[in-house]
Amino acid sequence: MDNEKIINLLADADKYGYNNDIEQFAQVLAMRRKKDILKKHKFSITEVTEHRKTGDITRWRTHLPDKDGKKGKQIARKSKEDLEDALVEFYGSIEKAFIPTFGDIYKKWLQYYYDHNDSSPNTRDKYFCDYKRFFQGKDIVKKPITDITDTDIDDFFVDCIKTYVKSNGEKGLQYKAFTRLYGYVNGVFRYAFKNRIITQNPMIYLDKSDFRKICREPEEKTAETELIPDDVFNAILEQLYRDRKTIIDPFQIR
Repeated sequence: MDNEKIINLLADADKYGYNNDIEQFAQVLAMRRKKDILKKHKFSITEVTEHRKTGDITRWRTHLPDKDGKKGKQIARKSKEDLEDALVEFYGSIEKAFIPTFGDIYKKWLQYYYDHNDSSPNTRDKYFCDYKRFFQGKDIVKKPITDITDTDIDDFFVDCIKTYVKSNGEKGLQYKAFTRLYGYVNGVFRYAFKNRIITQNPMIYLDKSDFRKICREPEEKTAETELIPDDVFNAILEQLYRDRKTIIDPFQIR
């Protein structure tokens, strides 16, 4: 277990009254997980006596589900506890094989957002462009969402801010654009937590404002940049003159 997971586990242990007793708290979590997994097992667990030349032995048996969920291979262990541990390992491996990635949940969250908010074509286009802008080709997209930590997200944010390049060649992401990126990621993890896909939301350990200092400063608008270029202004005057067929005083417009 890495240091970050230990710190998070200690925080949860303290939250639930275990006073930083991480070993006891981890045992409680393991027992709860075992209980939840065994609830999914729909085939009976029976104790049988096998008659052998060396003497009778007691075995505990059950069946594993096949690919269609029907009764499949039979397994047996010397004790009920050993059999339950084997079932936990079996179902745990299945869960791990089907753990969705960040990209998988992003798609589901986006559809959820469309269903509950404005889903105009313009909104969909903006979200599509932002996905390509922020997420396409990033490692975090392919990572199982249950394995993503707050450190992973922090690294992802910093990388996006520092490596983003505008069409004009300027590097760095402005804070206004970063807040949109932060909102997307926060939305994905809130959706995953709400739907019990993850047991803890890593976004609670991050503060959006902490990233402001590394964002690119917004461009300051000056009087010169606010003025309409002369060639554009003259073209507007000519068009107005043709449309209205009257003389226009430029000073009245400016």
